[in-house]
Amino acid sequence: RPPGYVEYVVLDKGRPGAAEAEEGEEGAAESGDEPSDGDAEAPERTVVQERVRDLKARGYANADIAVLTYKNDNVVRVSSWLNEAGIPFIPFSSLDIRKRAVIREILSLLLFLDSPTDDLSFASFLLGRVLGAKAGRDGPAFAPEHWHRFLFDCRKAEVAPLYIALRKRHPEVWGGLFERLFKSVGYYPLYDLVTLAFRVFDVFRLFPEEEGALVKLLEVIRDFEGTGRNDLREFLAYAGRGEGEASAWTIDVPSGTDAVKVMSIHKAKGLGFPAVLLLLYGESFRPPDFFLDEESGGVRVYKINKALSATDERLARLYEEERTREAVNRLNTLYVGLTRARSELQVIAVKGRTKGYPFDLLGTEGYASSQERPPAPVSVGPGEPPPADVARFGEAPVEAPRPARKPGYGRSVRRGELAHEILAGLEVLREGWEADVAAIVDALPLAGPDRDLADDAGRAVVAAMRAFPRQDLFRAAPGRRVLRESTLCDRSGRAFRIDRLILDGERAVVIDFKTGVPGGAPGGEDRKRADREQIRAYTALVEEAMPGVRASGLLVYLDQGVWEDVE
Repeated sequence: RPPGYVEYVVLDKGRPGAAEAEEGEEGAAESGDEPSDGDAEAPERTVVQERVRDLKARGYANADIAVLTYKNDNVVRVSSWLNEAGIPFIPFSSLDIRKRAVIREILSLLLFLDSPTDDLSFASFLLGRVLGAKAGRDGPAFAPEHWHRFLFDCRKAEVAPLYIALRKRHPEVWGGLFERLFKSVGYYPLYDLVTLAFRVFDVFRLFPEEEGALVKLLEVIRDFEGTGRNDLREFLAYAGRGEGEASAWTIDVPSGTDAVKVMSIHKAKGLGFPAVLLLLYGESFRPPDFFLDEESGGVRVYKINKALSATDERLARLYEEERTREAVNRLNTLYVGLTRARSELQVIAVKGRTKGYPFDLLGTEGYASSQERPPAPVSVGPGEPPPADVARFGEAPVEAPRPARKPGYGRSVRRGELAHEILAGLEVLREGWEADVAAIVDALPLAGPDRDLADDAGRAVVAAMRAFPRQDLFRAAPGRRVLRESTLCDRSGRAFRIDRLILDGERAVVIDFKTGVPGGAPGGEDRKRADREQIRAYTALVEEAMPGVRASGLLVYLDQGVWEDVE
């Protein structure tokens, strides 16, 4: 569903005299227009700050707003801009604790303890913040330059392994900080070993801002040991895995935190936000360092640039295939970014010397869907529970309150309600399903005449389902989801209760059950036409809520034994 307001803004970085970098040219300085780390006067910095303030002024909460961009480096930049403006934010690029400098240093220390000949990991820890902070406060105040000289001297002297040289040249550092840990490996459980490292280097006191990440590391180790594993090397292999294990290392953020979300477009897949600022930079194709050409019996590795690709048909094919893949990836990512906003989307495109993507698709002139930016719609904030009559796809249906009984409320209406309650309890037709209907009826909280009405409704359901020609819709199927008595809201906030919604991949079937005999009553045909319009509205609502899904409708008149497909 497109958001209610869309705006496209083009910012020109204005680099007079900058040399044009041809795509694929060897020695080209950049493959896009991202600002350098020191580019404090980047025009997008002020625009992002002002746009977030404007969204807040128009009624959006901080938690309603997301700033999306392509790369994690830009997530860091946007975070610094919001921090500078005093705007609370959550940078999702840093929620994986393995990307925190202190955690990386602790993991480097563990790598060294597991394999003392791992000079690279040991050197990484020596040059890090943890050792520097500890030694600077409690021990010899060795500056980073000292450790650089130490490592360089060890390299010239060809000392191996590195820790032996440290033990000889700085016995006070080795004995005070490393020796106990070194001797504890293989004797201490993993959790106790890491806890000891935390105490030795006093990380909680020296790095209070990293407390969340440090506690999360201990939680990950606890969960790892809970699986029956306690081997340091196995844990380090687990820590080094990629995105498949990323969720285990991510700091949990309370859902009610009122802060702007800053994340890469990749992280935003499957998510939605009331308001989105999409920050784009111009990009051109930059060939990878190496091209792989699979052949029968092996793989050929090529180093290709644009000029070389023009000299050979095979090289040209490899070059164009890679450029096409990158273009497709960019389009897919752009699609994700453009479809995350529910109410408002602002695309901020920064144009420098790159003339291609995204300007070849979105243009070089700004535009907006209306002359004025509208106020924030009245909606549920992401940190608040949904109203009682709203259910979202993928969540357990929320029971909507029944409307108050109107004058003239009678037995036929109550019988219809009971029939719907019975059908709502019937998820699938399995062997002996008639007994399931009886069990559902027995479980209903009934009193007085309602018992007879429920028995009658139960018999009607059994009779109708026995003769139902589409019983496949009531059978279990791989990947099938069945939502019963689920309530959806349209754009204006009106709630609609769907009796049964069957989701099969890209296909959906909306089933609406009717009781009574509308066709035999006065105005019965008009009622049937109204029923058809109602179910068409339901299918349109489902397709709007679930892009890519094709929905059809089915009317079931229980007492008549009539089933009607509605397209």
